[in-house]
Amino acid sequence: MIRQRSLFMARRLGYPVDVSLPLITDRGVLRDKDEVVDRMLALDAVIACASGMPPEIALEWVSEIGITGSLSPSEARVLEGRAEEVPAGLLDRMEALWALGWSASLFRALDFSRICGPELGMIFGELDDARDVRALRKRSRLRRHEEVLAACDLARCLHRGIEIAARKRMSLPGKVQPNVILERRKALEWLLGEEEWDEVFVGV
Repeated sequence: MIRQRSLFMARRLGYPVDVSLPLITDRGVLRDKDEVVDRMLALDAVIACASGMPPEIALEWVSEIGITGSLSPSEARVLEGRAEEVPAGLLDRMEALWALGWSASLFRALDFSRICGPELGMIFGELDDARDVRALRKRSRLRRHEEVLAACDLARCLHRGIEIAARKRMSLPGKVQPNVILERRKALEWLLGEEEWDEVFVGV
């Protein structure tokens, strides 16, 4: 049923589909809520750096709210000033953050025909101190495993559609840039897997 719905939605969104795409069979556990919130906060910090915040300020904030250990190695290099420059692609992480926020019930919908909404900044742009973070943890409620699994399967189907279009030299499918699909898929795969953030594979 999940795959049938994914294929229907992919076609409706304007993506070519591959009915032979393997089903997700190894994604049985959803991560702990606090781990999800920590990952969102880590993403928020690196997005802030990509938006112009000095890395040392972001690192100080991360330390204050107690999530230094949740930074991935690549994120730690940015915040500790060990990266030659802040990668411009970190701004794309907003879409991963949106997907995680949806999984935590902070956002109502995960619409693959639109980019993330202004609610992202309204929630994550107002986290000044540990008290705000505690309120975010209290507010977060993970969605059911089946909901996240269905969203991940749809992201997989859309990703395959992008690859099909590129291979056949078709026009770009859908109404959003491919990075929107890829970033959201990475977040959803991480939610349902055991890989570390930097190790999540989004091939199809």
